[in-house]
Amino acid sequence: TWDPDAETVRNWRRDQRPNACLRRATWPVRATSVLLLVLWIMLTLVLWAVLYLAASFVVSALCALARCAGGADLFARLEKLRKDRLVRLTLYAAVTIGTIVFIVPFVAFSIAWAIFATVVWVFCWLLFHTPVLRRWLPTTTRHHLRFFVQMPMMAIHQFGNRTFARHEP
Repeated sequence: TWDPDAETVRNWRRDQRPNACLRRATWPVRATSVLLLVLWIMLTLVLWAVLYLAASFVVSALCALARCAGGADLFARLEKLRKDRLVRLTLYAAVTIGTIVFIVPFVAFSIAWAIFATVVWVFCWLLFHTPVLRRWLPTTTRHHLRFFVQMPMMAIHQFGNRTFARHEP
């Protein structure tokens, strides 16, 4: 079996990575993807607060009506609902709505970026395979295409790793 040494593996991985210029060129896509994620998180939290306040107000009003009407059993059930389940129910609703609001523009953005990145990559690949220009242009490989197309998802993934990674002392 082939057992490469560390230097061979390092060189192989380095050859697959796009150069610094290509990585810098994708900065707007990375920033837009992370911005969509951050806006989604903020929207979900605001929506949850609004839903919780509205539901809490409705349940409090129903508790007051039940107390006035003398329905002790109904009052006890509504009070338990307000204490136990209201936070969870409104959070689930807010996260579900927020996820749909995030996924729709993110998928549309990712598809548009994948089409644009493929067109740019084909142009670069054709330029690289032009005999005269081959000497001066950087190598364009299929790994660059994979890097370009997956950029929005990689940006979200890297942001999540940096934000939520555990840092042991």
